[in-house]
Amino acid sequence: MAVPVYLIGDDSLQPFVGAFRVVVDDTHCWVRGYGRVARTAGVRGAYLPARRLEAAITRAAKQSLRERNRHQILQNIWQELQQLATEQLGPELGQDLSLLLSVGDGAGIDLAAVGLSGLWGRLPGQKRWIAVVPQEHPLLGKPGVPPEKPGSLTLSKPPVCALGMPFYSRDPLPSSRELTRRVGVNL
Repeated sequence: MAVPVYLIGDDSLQPFVGAFRVVVDDTHCWVRGYGRVARTAGVRGAYLPARRLEAAITRAAKQSLRERNRHQILQNIWQELQQLATEQLGPELGQDLSLLLSVGDGAGIDLAAVGLSGLWGRLPGQKRWIAVVPQEHPLLGKPGVPPEKPGSLTLSKPPVCALGMPFYSRDPLPSSRELTRRVGVNL
């Protein structure tokens, strides 16, 4: 069961500037990703940096799915991101990247992230969102492409979806109605 991931958009007229999404599936493994970069560069300035990151993550995921190992898939994704030219990742050179990944194989599911200030999940049959980790947890990480592979969190009870708050926002989790508007889908 793939775990979709989302980031909460800005409370603005253009809440998804610099957003990108990754969906890669294989018979035995899957990858879901959602990120934002170069959001302060405007719609045009953020478009290419977001597409470059989306393409790099998709490429790394597709090349490593045959490994059938979620840890190796994550390793390959982080290595691919570290090889990107930072000058092509927006005016902040990619140091404003927020990214949430979920990766699964036959043995389990892991979440990995950079640049988040909060992470919530909703368990099957539940309507309430619960914090996956406390705000100080290292999984949330600093924004930007990490110089070394960050850790991941193995989920014993996978949520039906995971929701991240970008690092620049310390807002509490919005109400259900507001969440639908700021995520862009009905959760």
